[in-house]
Amino acid sequence: MIEMTKKQSSMAALGSKTTYAIRQLHKSAGNKTWYGCVYTPGQSPKHISLHTESKQLAEKWLTKMQFVEMMPPSWQREFNDYPMEKAYEEYLQYVESVHPGVTYKTYKSRIHPCVEFMQAQGCINLRQITKGVILKLIASFPEHRRMTIHERFRSFRLWLRWCAKHYDMNEFDPCDGVSIKVPYDKENEESWCEDEIKRILDAAPDPLYRFFLGLMAYAGLRLKEALFLRTEDIHRDTREIALVGKGNKFAVVPISDKLWVLYEAVMTEIKPDGRFFPPGRFEQNTPELGVMFKFVLTRAGLPIPKKSLHHRLRHSYCTNLIRAGVDLKTVTRLMRHSDVRISLNVYTHISDESMRDGVNRI
Repeated sequence: MIEMTKKQSSMAALGSKTTYAIRQLHKSAGNKTWYGCVYTPGQSPKHISLHTESKQLAEKWLTKMQFVEMMPPSWQREFNDYPMEKAYEEYLQYVESVHPGVTYKTYKSRIHPCVEFMQAQGCINLRQITKGVILKLIASFPEHRRMTIHERFRSFRLWLRWCAKHYDMNEFDPCDGVSIKVPYDKENEESWCEDEIKRILDAAPDPLYRFFLGLMAYAGLRLKEALFLRTEDIHRDTREIALVGKGNKFAVVPISDKLWVLYEAVMTEIKPDGRFFPPGRFEQNTPELGVMFKFVLTRAGLPIPKKSLHHRLRHSYCTNLIRAGVDLKTVTRLMRHSDVRISLNVYTHISDESMRDGVNRI
């Protein structure tokens, strides 16, 4: 077995082919983990943690890599493979360690049906997942809304790319060049008019929850932006909300007269930590938040939409601005959209009544 010093490793990198070695980095600092060293001509040395303090296990890795290096390229690709089921289990363990809770459950629910489909297609190892099989997978997706299909495919692609990096499977990317284009269906998409928004706010159980809904209905804030709003984000002298929104973009949102009335009603309920909405009651990704809003809609005498509960308030904000005659450039600025077409085609919902009113104006 070969254990190389820094001088020997630099000499090895001058050779004509890739060489491998094992060593312990930062041993003087107490680090006993073994690393695999890959020296490729013309490139910086690559150190791969072998996640072991056993020299015997590290030597097994070295033997394998030296054996693979002597194979023809076609044999190397077939040899450097990994069982799909085991890779799936190890990825879930990784996700749970990094993102426990809701994120782990979400990734598992998205990727598991894809893995089952691959097994039904006869895929046992990762390299048996080809572009053709992935196209069959996409065609098998049930009729979901556009975002659901994109999220499922995106999670599956992230898993495959993690496998390629984690198991050192060079050039393994069967999703390369594969994209999903699902037409956006706006049928039955509706927004709440100003009278319905007023009924929703009147049905709120207390002023704090009324202000929470008003931030989305009268300022167009997203759900996460409203949940994490702090006292210092509101500038009383200019009546503006300063926040960091989607994509970590800083924005300043003006406060309307209606929203200011709701704000003044909760000024005395501000918590010592500066947050308007305490985490216990206003927790993101919890069913309680949706149940409360459904209760409010029931009290207001409005039907409960099947999807986009809180985000529909933001859609209604955009639509009501258009109905009030606000020009598109101002609407796009208030909605903090990068393109006017997003405000017009995605967020604006025109009812039959609005169409009749429009033709009667000429």
